[in-house]
Amino acid sequence: MVSLRKNHEELIRKTNPEQTDRNAASNASQEVSVSMRHLVGSWRALEQPDEQRSEIDRLHAAGAAFSEAHASFASALYLDEYMDESYGEQETAVLNDLIHQVEILNLKECKVQVGSPDDEGVYIVP
Repeated sequence: MVSLRKNHEELIRKTNPEQTDRNAASNASQEVSVSMRHLVGSWRALEQPDEQRSEIDRLHAAGAAFSEAHASFASALYLDEYMDESYGEQETAVLNDLIHQVEILNLKECKVQVGSPDDEGVYIVP
């Protein structure tokens, strides 16, 4: 388990973070992006009942959006453009959407990997 929020908060609290600090936070965010991309790929490989096709498609889209949000934030961290509040809002929105889809499909195994609303601020890397 990796707590990205803690890593990002520590970076933001620094008065003048070094590029090495931003690189570490960027790498952590990029690792989450890549891990989620792999996780969604493994979900796509599973048997998918036709009666749940639309919910499953939404799950895949939510996972892809989560991955993209973290890749975007990783770039912003690296480029020292991460102070924009929209990144935090985007991160929260995509996480909530992903959690919502996991709950709709009652995917117990995925809940462990993705987390739940009670895990606010903690990102679980598979």
